Amino acid sequence: DGWVEYVAPEPKPIPEEVLIERARRRKLDELHNYDESSEVNDCIIVYQGEEIHYWANKTERNDLKNAVRDCIAMGREYYRLDLRDKGISLTIQCESLLGMMATLEVYAIDSFNKTTDHEFAIKALPTEAEIDAYEFRGVGYPDIPRFEL
Repeated sequence: DGWVEYVAPEPKPIPEEVLIERARRRKLDELHNYDESSEVNDCIIVYQGEEIHYWANKTERNDLKNAVRDCIAMGREYYRLDLRDKGISLTIQCESLLGMMATLEVYAIDSFNKTTDHEFAIKALPTEAEIDAYEFRGVGYPDIPRFEL
């Protein structure tokens, strides 16, 4: 009656260079997700004995620095930093806050540079096994800034 049992074709082996590129993309995605996480993007403000985790992105850091400089230009000595998502307002000396923002900026630059170093290293690895084994979490990153108020 013409019935023939279907036999699936043998899958073609995936070329090694394709496997290496897939592993590289996976590892780079993991690196970028780590770089954008609170494991990297964080600082600790100790206020009244409580540790508050805080992060400001580049735009927020620049806006805050400009606002503090404007307050200084108007003769103010203190700035009120509202951490709305934490339900806290902190009153901080303007000069101290500028120092904190400078520390945070340098930390962000150093973290970015370390992520770039890891990216270059991953791209240079020649085998899938080496790429999969490459560990970047916490390796060479600067310590998270800690500010005692």
